[in-house]
Amino acid sequence: MTISPALRRRALVPILAAVLLTAGVVPTADAHPVPNKPLKTITVHSGNHKYVLKVWAKQKSKNCRAHAYGQPLRHFLADHRCSHLVRYLVTTKVNGHGVGFAQSAVEIPGTKKDPYGNAGKFKKLVDKNGTGNFDSLFTDGYHTPKGPQSVPDPDAFHSDSQDVGVTIVDAWYLHGSTPQNAKPLVQMIKRIYLQWFY
Repeated sequence: MTISPALRRRALVPILAAVLLTAGVVPTADAHPVPNKPLKTITVHSGNHKYVLKVWAKQKSKNCRAHAYGQPLRHFLADHRCSHLVRYLVTTKVNGHGVGFAQSAVEIPGTKKDPYGNAGKFKKLVDKNGTGNFDSLFTDGYHTPKGPQSVPDPDAFHSDSQDVGVTIVDAWYLHGSTPQNAKPLVQMIKRIYLQWFY
């Protein structure tokens, strides 16, 4: 049986949830109701394409490892300093179809001799199957107005890096299933990379 990359990346999430429950940590599934309007609406133009991004949730943290799952990823973050992590839940439209995505933007400084090396190593690691990822804000009890209220499997996954920064995005259609790494969604992720800030 072939297991999709998205499923393998998230294979440890149920195990982590069980550990948290055993430790007495109660999930906060409804801790943050959907706001009446987006926190921010941003229009991105990329070539002949236009994307109206509606940001429904945003959280910053300096403890990146606390929001990561997967032993390889957590081990890397234990050995390499992460300056900060910003996570988002966003909706938009692609070719007229509603789309949601969870984005994690992290900065991992390197050394004086190789200032961008650690970020490059982190990107290669997160792109591998079964290594882990950052929890989406769904896990922290945030929501979007429509669509799945957890990152579905399969979905469209893509990461990019520049200098010390690495941006990781999981995207999906708000209605119906999402083909694994659906080309229109991966293209959208690439087009909006570094084109919006909030």
